[in-house]
Amino acid sequence: MHIHIVSWNLHGVPILAPRRQARMKLAALRLQSMRPAPDVIVLQEVFLPADLDILKASIGDDYVTVDNIPQREYPPWFLPLLNLAGIFMRFRKSGLVAFVHRRWEVIADRFDEFHVQDLEVKFWEGDGYADKGMQRIDLRHRQSGNQLTVFNTHTQSLRRQQDIRKAQISQLAAAAYAVDREIPVLIAGDLNVRPEEPLYRIMTRDFRWRDMTKSVPTCGERFGYVEDPAEKIARRRDYVFALANAHWRFKGSAQFICNLAEDVPYSDHHGLDAQIEIAPRFDAENGHARLSLPSRLPLAILALQTLRGPSTRRAWLLALGAALSFLWRSPDAQLKAEQEP
Repeated sequence: MHIHIVSWNLHGVPILAPRRQARMKLAALRLQSMRPAPDVIVLQEVFLPADLDILKASIGDDYVTVDNIPQREYPPWFLPLLNLAGIFMRFRKSGLVAFVHRRWEVIADRFDEFHVQDLEVKFWEGDGYADKGMQRIDLRHRQSGNQLTVFNTHTQSLRRQQDIRKAQISQLAAAAYAVDREIPVLIAGDLNVRPEEPLYRIMTRDFRWRDMTKSVPTCGERFGYVEDPAEKIARRRDYVFALANAHWRFKGSAQFICNLAEDVPYSDHHGLDAQIEIAPRFDAENGHARLSLPSRLPLAILALQTLRGPSTRRAWLLALGAALSFLWRSPDAQLKAEQEP
């Protein structure tokens, strides 16, 4: 099963976001022009319904919009003399939205708000008032019948608020593990985590999320300029993770949808364009692990060494027993062996 997924924070905050509607249209046209067409597009910071309308109109009729996000008044109720604006201005909680190509059927979707968030009264930060959370989208391929679950999220943004972000990602991990283990799971979005942070190690080691975007090239290589590592936009990026388990094997590659500078031409974040191959590692019909070519190589080497030169019956039986043990090992044991250094 091949999945083409795009994740992108479009910087659509209701205030202080320059050229917001123009950028939304440019980003939508960029997404619509991608070939091959993505299977799933997950976006963050699409807060205003008017911006969502721009995206829907430009991305086109080949996609189903997954908009399960409740709305609330803006600006905050606690700002004096500004409550009248809430009568005519509303925005979408969390700012999440997804577009699913019609080759897939959306069989279920839901939105869950994070249990732990920053205080709403810190309106200058925006995270608490945004009511951040996660979208879960359950999909079935119309032709093959393959199923897939995708999570779209945007966690707490400020660097110093690691504890809040950790609680949110832990809630996301629990939701991902609640999915039927026979269905592959992808977790995408703006997680505000850098690979050098302890939280990233928790995600990839303890939660067993496989980063499908490790090989992503820099935007400087694509646009012919040297990207300054100190630039904010160089640090702002989405991820796509796969939930590793005994049933599925994941292989991925990714590249950025690059911005030349902050909010030029699309956003203050690079978009992420990922191609992911998903293959079963367990044969439910025969009850044993399906071995890939690299997994079969030890068996071939073992057989050659057994046949080479003089061999006793005891050595031959030991070799056969080792081969059968490897062949019939449980899928969980095979997964653990593959992840060991």
